[in-house]
Amino acid sequence: MEPGVAFGVGWLLSAFALLHLGKMVNIEAAALCAMTLGVYLFVYTPMKQQSAWNTIVGAVSGALPPLIGWAGAAGPPVNNDAYFRLELISSSGAIYLFSLLFLWQLPHFLAINWMYRDEYRKGGFVMWANEDHTGGKTSKLALLFSFCAVALMFLPPLAGDTSYWFLPFALLVNLILVWLAWKFYKIRDRASARKLFFFTLMYLPLLLGISMVFWKP
Repeated sequence: MEPGVAFGVGWLLSAFALLHLGKMVNIEAAALCAMTLGVYLFVYTPMKQQSAWNTIVGAVSGALPPLIGWAGAAGPPVNNDAYFRLELISSSGAIYLFSLLFLWQLPHFLAINWMYRDEYRKGGFVMWANEDHTGGKTSKLALLFSFCAVALMFLPPLAGDTSYWFLPFALLVNLILVWLAWKFYKIRDRASARKLFFFTLMYLPLLLGISMVFWKP
């Protein structure tokens, strides 16, 4: 497929998706989808070759899709006057889902970035780990965001979204994440980064599964 054709097809599919969500689901889901496309295409993608902070912006665009489902599950407004329900995306449940996806992406990607820093640099991407040959900076960031994920686990039970039985299971998964991030920080070799990366592949489905089991109707 030629680049011009791919560009046109991409725009057509995106436009159809926004119209479909707005008409068949609700305007909130369509607005969140538009925000996801905008952040990813017009902010995150150009930043890849300009600033290492693209990782944070990319994590924002990656954390928005769960909110599309969250807002879509509410269906259309009962009251026709409620054109856009801000409370759908400002509720504690929405904040938890967004924050979980945001924080998960950072240790996950930092491990990949450090393992393949030479490839990123050769590809012209400006990343945190590009010149971090010792792994000191990258591992500190991975550990920091892992601790932030631990703190997030207290939100659902305190907000009343889950029972307090959620907490021990969620903390156990997060403490494993912190332990692997700590090992990466202390050892700083490819093997410790790889172990952290592979655990992040299991981390998200585990946390979402635990959340689903203990979520209150």
